[in-house]
Amino acid sequence: MRTLAAFFALASLLPAPAAAQSPAKQSGVAERAFGFTFTLDGIDFTYTDAETTFTGILVKPAGDGPFPAVIVSHGQGGSALGYSLAKANEFLAWGVVSIAPNYTHAAGGSTAPATTGDCPENVARGLKCLHVLKTLPYVDSQRLALWGHSKGAYVTIGLAAAAPGEFRAAGMSSGGVIPDAAGTQNAAPTVSEASPTTAPFIMFHGTGDPVVNPMQSLLFQQTLDAHGVANLRILYATSEHNLHQVPSINADMLSRFHDWLEDHGVLP
Repeated sequence: MRTLAAFFALASLLPAPAAAQSPAKQSGVAERAFGFTFTLDGIDFTYTDAETTFTGILVKPAGDGPFPAVIVSHGQGGSALGYSLAKANEFLAWGVVSIAPNYTHAAGGSTAPATTGDCPENVARGLKCLHVLKTLPYVDSQRLALWGHSKGAYVTIGLAAAAPGEFRAAGMSSGGVIPDAAGTQNAAPTVSEASPTTAPFIMFHGTGDPVVNPMQSLLFQQTLDAHGVANLRILYATSEHNLHQVPSINADMLSRFHDWLEDHGVLP
């Protein structure tokens, strides 16, 4: 059975962000604070603490902020520099900071269901990115959001469930949940694992998705409905799994996600 106790223990041990913290996230500068080291070289980061080291990207608008921010999660075989950077640049136009880790299922990484998607290591990486955002003086920690695709959508649900109250809104494409009877050694979260989610969620899915069955997003919508969580499920008449690769669909998703962030106080 998965447990997130260690993740919450980490959060409780980290000191509160310092209001006067210098913007140490300059090229090639490492800052040791809050129990971790975060090194940023251009947009590429390396995160290290006593438990793990992982890499990713951070993209910010020009200026001092404070800006809203989003954690972007890529799918199987993707990467922070691949899928996530493209999304980060789209969100940049809205004045949003994006942080995107490389997950276990990045290109060349794991493909096993139990160690990809919503697995403990990936949720831990996402939560560590949350802690990084809270230390950045140019990020408004009251206006945080989530976005993910495919196995990154599974991580996005996992993060929303692991840190209820931290995110004002979330969105995903081609993702969802599975019944509890399927067990916990899967890439997708179960209904019970997703149930703590409180972030208003917008979800997009192709009606003929051959990779993630559209019933998974329907089941997640039903889970949110059962707990009174605001949500919106948008279906496209397509068998495409990578919805972002269809320009018209990607444009529609962006427009709707932008409005969702506005409606829920992430964007002004």
